[in-house]
Amino acid sequence: MAAEDFYKQTTLPNLTGEDGAPPAFPQRIGPYKIETLLSKGGMSYLYLGLDPETKSPLAIKVLSPKYVTHTEMVHQFLKEAEIIGLTDHPNIIKLRGQGEWENGLYIAMEFVQGISLKQFIMQQNFSPRTCLEIVLQVAYALLHLHSHGVIHRDLKPENILITEGGSVKVIDFGIAQLVHDTELALPSQRGQFLGTPSYMSPEQKKDPLNVTFATDIYSLGVITFELLVGKLSFGSIQYSLLPNALASIVKKALAPAVEERYQDVVDFITDISNYLTEKSHEKEGGIKEVWQHLEESHLKLLPAAIPKWNAFDMGLAHPEKESDLSSYYDFHRFADQSYLVLMGEYMDESIEGLSYTGLLKGMVQSLTRNFLTSPEAQFEPLPFITTLNEMIASHEGSAPFQFELLYLSPQKNTFSFIACGAGSLIHLGGGAPRFLSNQNPPLGKNPTHSFYETTENWIEGDQLIVHSFAQEGEGFENALAKIIEESLQLSSQAQADAISNGALKKIGATIDAAPKTVLTIQRIT
Repeated sequence: MAAEDFYKQTTLPNLTGEDGAPPAFPQRIGPYKIETLLSKGGMSYLYLGLDPETKSPLAIKVLSPKYVTHTEMVHQFLKEAEIIGLTDHPNIIKLRGQGEWENGLYIAMEFVQGISLKQFIMQQNFSPRTCLEIVLQVAYALLHLHSHGVIHRDLKPENILITEGGSVKVIDFGIAQLVHDTELALPSQRGQFLGTPSYMSPEQKKDPLNVTFATDIYSLGVITFELLVGKLSFGSIQYSLLPNALASIVKKALAPAVEERYQDVVDFITDISNYLTEKSHEKEGGIKEVWQHLEESHLKLLPAAIPKWNAFDMGLAHPEKESDLSSYYDFHRFADQSYLVLMGEYMDESIEGLSYTGLLKGMVQSLTRNFLTSPEAQFEPLPFITTLNEMIASHEGSAPFQFELLYLSPQKNTFSFIACGAGSLIHLGGGAPRFLSNQNPPLGKNPTHSFYETTENWIEGDQLIVHSFAQEGEGFENALAKIIEESLQLSSQAQADAISNGALKKIGATIDAAPKTVLTIQRIT
């Protein structure tokens, strides 16, 4: 593995992305000869060094020079070294030394030759047994940490390495917590999120400074699911993809209520080990193949690409759309030169969402068919959404859809927007972004609901942004507006990508971690 691929982790996630050139390349850090810079994190640099006695490679993390006078950052950096020093386990990265050098502080750790578990999940295709054996190694590392009073708080595939020999190494203790600390949080951390949304337990999202060992077990449950299906989950767990016995174990690890979850990782290890010793699982397999088939089926329901309409410049961002089986979006150009854009998401996290998404697409096609061929037919958003709502609600047992409708009429210089259990549409017309919303329930929840519609003028140069982030409120809108303003000079596609990535990175703690669709439309004629 190339040196630059190793340990691209940050110590504090909320400090990532800050500018700043690395210090002049040091020849030595403490007693260690430096070979190369491996990576730059939010508050640290990682170098490849050599042990002066054994000549073996080491990973040398140094605190960024701009933080050496920052009391809280120094405290956090020293805490990371303290926590690593407490542990001594084959599945946890080892501390080789720490101290001061002329430019600040350093931590010397063993250099691990291997790949991250994230790469492993995305690139490898192993049997359920092999995947569970990897899970057990991570679980044993957690057992060691928990026995020493350490809560990792950021267990995720990027922070787990697989060595060339197949062993696991848990790394990055930048936000780990000691349960016996009298001061659990630095002042600047209070009120902020710590962790990675897709792997954070509900209690960690609510209060990351007041968690127990059970929050690490929740993270391990997500990782177990991802290993078995061979895909990143983005917080969407499909238990029906797993054999019944495994589904029960993963479901208990991911119980939203702490009291219903595994309280001790020993119990999780016991259940996984018992499963591996039974012969019934030997006939079970093909989980990844089933998932791939479902993904292919889902992609057939979505447009292969966004249409090239002369009146608009459009961009669509939907990261890892093949892993999100419940999303739907479509584009329709009517015969009278008006346009319909639809965006939806099935609100029940199950593979049944794929079937209902296909059903939704069929309903939409039946309701729009006449407008595609007849110039005299006049599309009206409210009757359309009312009928679609009744059709969905008539299917007993189905869950509702988060749904958005955007109807564009360039000839009338207007657009109409209807949101059903979804967020706002953003209108940019020469001033600050304007958030437009209407209070409608999710589609299919109430068969007799009378829907509200927002209609506004829309002229050349104006831009519309439709997103599937369901959150509202002044804080969310201010954060999203800032992200949008930073991307105004980009093309529509680049802007959609920037908004999607920026939202997940900067306000990820307040939104669902699953991939979200962002559509940007600028009127050019």
